[in-house]
Amino acid sequence: RDLTAPGPGSLVGGSGQLEQAAEERPPATASAAAGAAALAPHSDGFQLDAPLETLRWSPKTISVVLPCAEEREYALKTVESVFHSTPSHVLHEIIVVDDGSDPPLSTTHLGPETQAKFRVKVMRHETTVGLIGAKKTGGDGATGDIVVFFDCHVAPQPKWYEDFLELISENYRRMVVPHITALDVDTWKQIGSGGGLAKCYLTWDADFKWVDSNDRYIPVISGGLLGMSRRWWQETGGYDKEMLGWGGENLDQSLRVWLCGGEIVMAPNSEVAHMWRDGSQKTRARYHLVGDTQRNRARAVYAWYGEFASKLQHYPNFASRHPMAD
Repeated sequence: RDLTAPGPGSLVGGSGQLEQAAEERPPATASAAAGAAALAPHSDGFQLDAPLETLRWSPKTISVVLPCAEEREYALKTVESVFHSTPSHVLHEIIVVDDGSDPPLSTTHLGPETQAKFRVKVMRHETTVGLIGAKKTGGDGATGDIVVFFDCHVAPQPKWYEDFLELISENYRRMVVPHITALDVDTWKQIGSGGGLAKCYLTWDADFKWVDSNDRYIPVISGGLLGMSRRWWQETGGYDKEMLGWGGENLDQSLRVWLCGGEIVMAPNSEVAHMWRDGSQKTRARYHLVGDTQRNRARAVYAWYGEFASKLQHYPNFASRHPMAD
């Protein structure tokens, strides 16, 4: 199925206009308690510190969202890798969000036959809005029990999905992050095994630093390869629809999850090989850059730092930004 989206929030299919049925993100809040209160309209009687037994459930299916901008052959290889590494009864759909590729991916590498063969649904932005907006569109359009976000240049390894199903079944408010390994773009095979550091901590000036620990919990995620229940996506509002481009969404998601009663954990056995941009022609970005990373970071911290947001006035990057203006 090929849907066209002028931008996050609306879809055009055929000659009609279809409004997305996604939940709106919670407004900027001054504290974790206010954040939980903002979630209440999206779930009957939302309880911040809910008993663990009320958070257990039995997910069966996964929607994989791939934000793709001018990825071309890498988009196809990623689709094939996801399809072949995920059992048919688990893989509900692969949602490719074509973020302004010209010509559209559905006319080059992901035509109707390919979509039907690999269970692909293409959603399209006519103009590039960036990684965050593409993920927002794909997450809002997903219909599987669990929504997993990958980049459009990865190769999930065998049994990658098992940890996602198990860990999220224990707590529907749990975000799960796989081990991220290196990908050989010529063979589309994983290089070595075992991912590097994936845990970060947040500094007052809205930066994140790498950290290691012996437990499975992740204070701040470093990137965007992750999964969560569709229910939690809808309750928390997903990605900030006002963020453009990429950068800062990892801070927003980390703070959003932890302050609203969720948690972030590492998947111990799940590996996803990822193409790292090494400066070569093969790995260079081919999309049109949009957005302002510093603005995105400012939105995240002004929304979630609460009374500690006043500390931002000590940093030039944020002192000049009025929270209400952004």
